[in-house]
Amino acid sequence: MDDIKFLRNNSNKLKADFDRKLINTKYEILGVKNDVLVKYAKNNINDKINLKSVMFYEQVLIEGYKIAYSNIDSSKKIILLKKYLPYVDNWATCDAVASRLKGLKDKSDFFIKLLSSKNTFDVRFAVVWLMKNLLKEQTNLVLSRISEVSNQDYYVQMAIAWVYAEAFSFAPDFMLEHLSKIKDKFIRNNTITKVLQSRKVDLQIKNRIKSMRLF
Repeated sequence: MDDIKFLRNNSNKLKADFDRKLINTKYEILGVKNDVLVKYAKNNINDKINLKSVMFYEQVLIEGYKIAYSNIDSSKKIILLKKYLPYVDNWATCDAVASRLKGLKDKSDFFIKLLSSKNTFDVRFAVVWLMKNLLKEQTNLVLSRISEVSNQDYYVQMAIAWVYAEAFSFAPDFMLEHLSKIKDKFIRNNTITKVLQSRKVDLQIKNRIKSMRLF
C-alpha cells in the first residue's frame, strides 16, 4: 500500500478538524492518529526522502519518523535531515520528529549550527533535539547555546522556555540562578508558567519562582 492510500484509509474527519485548529500548516490535514503513523513508518523505513509531491501534513510526519527510527549511520541520517527540514512548517511536526531522533549525539554540532538558521522551525527543531538528547548531560552547553538564539519568533521563544522549564526538573537550584539572569520578559515569564504547570518540579521551587516574573 502506498503512503497516500494508507493515509486516506486511516483518516478521521473529526480529528482533522481538531488538528487544524492547533496546527498552522500549508499541507492538508487528514486526521490520522499519531500511533498509527509511527507504526506505519517503522514498517516502511527506507534510506530516502519521498516528499517531492507532498500534499498532506501526515506525509511529512511519516517521512520524519522513518528517519528517526532508521538504523542508518549518523552521517547518512544527517544527510536525510537536511533534505527533510525544508518540509517542516509547523510546531507539531517539528516536535514530534525532533523528540524521536536518536543516535545522533556525535552530530550535535549540526543542531547547534541549526540554532542560527533564519528558518523558525529549523531553530525550534534544534532546540527540541538539544533538550531531548543533551540537556541533562551537558546542561551548561545547551543553555549557553540557546541563550544566544536571536530568532524572536513565538514558536522559538516558547521552545526555549520549554527547555528552561525542563531543566528545573533536574537542576532546580542552578536554574533559579539562571532564571534571575534572563532579561527577556516573554521567555522568563513563560518559563515560570511552564514550571508552575510541571509535575516534575517541587512545590517549594514553584513557590520561590512566583515572585520572579517581569512586569
